[in-house]
Amino acid sequence: MFFLSRLLDFLTTPIIWVFVLFLYGLITHIPSRKKIFLITTFVLLYLFSNTFLLNECMRAWETSGVRKGAIKEPYDYGIVLGGMITYDSETDKIQFVRSVNRVMQALELYKEGKIKKIVISSGAGSLKNRNTSEAAIIKKYIEKLGIPTQDIIAENASRNTYENAVFTNKLLGNKKSRNLLITSSYHMRRSLACFKKTGLVVDSFVVDRYAVSRKFYPDVLFLPSAKALEGWNVLLHEIMGFVVYRVMGYC
Repeated sequence: MFFLSRLLDFLTTPIIWVFVLFLYGLITHIPSRKKIFLITTFVLLYLFSNTFLLNECMRAWETSGVRKGAIKEPYDYGIVLGGMITYDSETDKIQFVRSVNRVMQALELYKEGKIKKIVISSGAGSLKNRNTSEAAIIKKYIEKLGIPTQDIIAENASRNTYENAVFTNKLLGNKKSRNLLITSSYHMRRSLACFKKTGLVVDSFVVDRYAVSRKFYPDVLFLPSAKALEGWNVLLHEIMGFVVYRVMGYC
């Protein structure tokens, strides 16, 4: 499943589709096919780089969750899913990516007394660094920020969302605890389904939303954007992942 998920990452990248179609359009010797494939290439490239279209699709896919102001009684655990960092072993430094908002929001919830303990669920999610645990690195990092060691639980074995749910369920082993699942909004639909499948009851707390309020500006409606290509990669990966997990019975 781990290698399959990495293969799907590659196959659900829009720029790969565009590149393959463009390459075929260049090498084919059939004029009618050449024209069709080259036109299709540019149409897809334009659609995948359209900010407004991406935003509308993200608005339909992303989920909502508990608002911070609505949390009156603290949760026992705030479960933070990984995918927030890369690790530079040469300089021994953490490099944060966009989804680091997951742990940042968890720290804020902890400081405000909304959660009692922080659970970080993430093992080695990379083909290159198979022995590096993201949870262990982040645990060490937030300890330096003053979070007591006894209030941080690291789940170091999981490599994907399904394993996040299974291993966290085994680690906590308390069906009566109140749990708040913290992950990116685009990732919550699949994550929540996986955790519910294990029997661990969680409420959702979404962060890092891609979808924004509608803007009918010319640049948003018509101008291509490289960031939109990245967003489509994220969205298609999640949709495909959700479908595969359903088929496999993981969620």
